[in-house]
Amino acid sequence: MLHRLIKINPGQAHFYELKTHFLQLIALFSLALGFLGCSVGGAETSAEAGSNRNPVYKDSVEVYRYQGSEAIINEKYLKESCSEPVKALIAYYCFQFNTSCSDTANCQLTQSLGLSQNSDAHKNLVLKWLKDEETKLSIANGGNVKPNGNESYSWLSNLHIYQDKEYVQVKYLSSWISNELHGKGQGTDEYKISENQIQVIKRNHTELDIQ
Repeated sequence: MLHRLIKINPGQAHFYELKTHFLQLIALFSLALGFLGCSVGGAETSAEAGSNRNPVYKDSVEVYRYQGSEAIINEKYLKESCSEPVKALIAYYCFQFNTSCSDTANCQLTQSLGLSQNSDAHKNLVLKWLKDEETKLSIANGGNVKPNGNESYSWLSNLHIYQDKEYVQVKYLSSWISNELHGKGQGTDEYKISENQIQVIKRNHTELDIQ
């Protein structure tokens, strides 16, 4: 068998050597980028998992209970332990339900927050923290509160707050009357408090009994 001999001069040999080194550098650079991309991607995934963790709600605080004809309000919690964003959440429910209201300006739970019902201070506290469209529309319309004794109105039977750091769950029972009809409802709502607002995770109201 004949072999073809190729003569390579010193200049060509140097060129091939440089080319080989260049290709090796490209391969190493590509490996480094791949490793860096994996590391950065993993860090982002971990951060996202931390920000979207599943909260664990254990102990609850009963903020309000309507028993017989009397409103029982946890004044100690509201004055000593309740943070401003949680007060804003409670104030939101004061817009949705009668909380022992003698008229449209005087409701006991709202007053326990240091506010007059439907006042500018009441609206501003809620809107400072809750910026979702549903809340904005409700506040713009003045809420749903009608005083005791009205032919059609709904009232809060009880309100509980559950909290796991920045996550807050609100559970409530409500009652309503509309002319000759009456019924009950319940809600389990979840929120996440950030530095300057409250994110609505879900609001879920269910009618329990209509007669």
